[in-house]
Amino acid sequence: LRQMISQMHLNISFIHIRREENKLADKLVNQALDGDL
Repeated sequence: LRQMISQMHLNISFIHIRREENKLADKLVNQALDGDL
């Protein structure tokens, strides 16, 4: 059970990190598009 919980925690942390990276990527893309227009 402890292993399952730590595995879930790792997955949740990974998903959270990916979401933050996606937000940053979206911001960079928007800045690039604004710069081009």
